[in-house]
Amino acid sequence: LDSLATIESKSKKTINDLHKEVLDEIKYPCSKCNGTMLRTPEVLDCWFESGSMPYAQHHFMGENPEAFLKTCYPANFIAEGLDQTRGWFYSLLVLGVALFGKSPFENVIVNGLALAEDGKKMSKSLQNYPDPMDLANRTGVDAMRFYLLSAPIVKGEDLNFSEKEVLELQRKNIGRLHNVLAMYEMFKDGTKGSAESQHVLDRWILARAQELINDSTAGYKGYELDKAVRPITDFIDDLSVWYLRRSRDRLKGDDMADKALALATLRHVLQNLALVMAPVMPFYAEYLWQAVKEDAAAESVHLGKWPNVDLVDFKVINEMDVVRAVVNLALQKRTETNMKVKQPLTSIEVTWDIEDGGKYASILSEEVNVKEVTSKVGSELKVILDTNLTPELIAEGNVRELMRAVQGKRKTEGLEPHDSILLTVSASESGRASIETNHDMLVKTVGASELVFADTDGEVVATDTEQFIFTIKKL
Repeated sequence: LDSLATIESKSKKTINDLHKEVLDEIKYPCSKCNGTMLRTPEVLDCWFESGSMPYAQHHFMGENPEAFLKTCYPANFIAEGLDQTRGWFYSLLVLGVALFGKSPFENVIVNGLALAEDGKKMSKSLQNYPDPMDLANRTGVDAMRFYLLSAPIVKGEDLNFSEKEVLELQRKNIGRLHNVLAMYEMFKDGTKGSAESQHVLDRWILARAQELINDSTAGYKGYELDKAVRPITDFIDDLSVWYLRRSRDRLKGDDMADKALALATLRHVLQNLALVMAPVMPFYAEYLWQAVKEDAAAESVHLGKWPNVDLVDFKVINEMDVVRAVVNLALQKRTETNMKVKQPLTSIEVTWDIEDGGKYASILSEEVNVKEVTSKVGSELKVILDTNLTPELIAEGNVRELMRAVQGKRKTEGLEPHDSILLTVSASESGRASIETNHDMLVKTVGASELVFADTDGEVVATDTEQFIFTIKKL
């Protein structure tokens, strides 16, 4: 437009028509070379120029076409926006097929349009979109990157950009994973990462990690970014909600051999997860890598070797799916009969399609909070929960409610897991008897090196049959 203003000034004419046939006729003197300035008539539209890839990139002018085809044509990969496919993308195909009889690219990713949350076009005048830098500062760029790469926009579909969805993905992915890492760092002792444990929980999470590696690899190789990225969310959910929660007692326990197996497995899994996350969440992946890498590992996750595709133990994955389904059914039955999870029950009887069901007994016992687990093989899944309560079970349930409250108090007081406390409890005679019967379980769980029965003005815990009042003091 500045050039046109200059033309108008020198020619004393007003130009209303900017078509080629009009502009080609305009001439004006050049003060620098004393020549005549005019438009080069051979210049075509910009789409044709853009579509000259890869000829222009390598300055191919028709010479030595065999070498050009061998090393430069077709391109391995291009990316294109859906709104541009009628422009340079069309010219690209026409030129390539006309000159060489085949497509000028091997792989293409076509992205759709990012729209406002209400489906309207993003507009500066309407301000109908969040400020990108403000959102990045609040959620981190990793969350934004993950949101876009896992969305339908990478397959040519439009995306109604939602700030809430970015925040949710940040919480579900980076937030949960950071909690997992914090737990690992709390108990780490230099144990090296390993995939050799035969513990059923370890075998399961290792199988899930290998499944993630395989799925992500296939997605990237197929240029299907959503298929490469989305499995990360499900894996982090399994790692946090099931594996770590079920392994917490292993990490805290006195069985040092089993603790070592859990730590070695968790470290190995986190190392591989960092590598798989690196393309889509590069900053947190690097943070995770620095926390779990070993001395001989790459200095940066982005210098590390991509994990190998390998066989997946789908048997243990499928069996664990059944176990989790049984847990859900049992917890549903608890809800239906108004039985709190903290209340221990006598037994659960399961019919399922698992030959060696005994290896999952401890998981079911702890998740459903039952004393005895029996199982038999059958094609139809059945769950029978014994909800009859004995005085002993009621007493333990009351103490477990007290334990939950004490643990909550420790957290609000900012105590660390290794901090020891003095626990003072005021209780009735029957309540005191319940505590004495379950003394070891109580003091070990809440980290109390001393337990005193005395009148105290503290936090009240009321159950259906008892009331406890307690205070804690850090020792």
